Amino acid sequence: MPTAAKLAAALCLALTALATTHNIIPLLPESQPLGRIYEITIGLAFLVGWIYVGNRVGRNMLHAVNNGVTGGFILVFWGLVVFSFLHMWKKSFGKTYDDPFEAAQGFFDAAVGYVGLPTDLNVLASLVIGSIITGIIAEIAGRNFN
Repeated sequence: MPTAAKLAAALCLALTALATTHNIIPLLPESQPLGRIYEITIGLAFLVGWIYVGNRVGRNMLHAVNNGVTGGFILVFWGLVVFSFLHMWKKSFGKTYDDPFEAAQGFFDAAVGYVGLPTDLNVLASLVIGSIITGIIAEIAGRNFN
């Protein structure tokens, strides 16, 4: 059921994903095509904000901050999964892999390559600060607009 807290969490986490993606792009290799990186990260963030953060409002501000930060790191996890899968998918259509086990290895290799990106200070700061703000705004929306 749609609530103000879910909408607020989804929109705030989507804005957090926009800022974080903007900070990640300079860290990517120049040879890597960006494709639909913004659309994918914002869509994932909207879903995580709606499903995870928006459903866990109604306690206190400490829990709100915890929910926001947890939602941000859930977003990072699903971002790694989705982008590693897309990397493997594109390479598999280029006939890079001989069998499914090589494709699975390619998936994990891509994930290991991407896992270092969120450890940059600008990326981490935008993710954590935006996630904290997301949790707080979702809690306020849940209290005031129910």
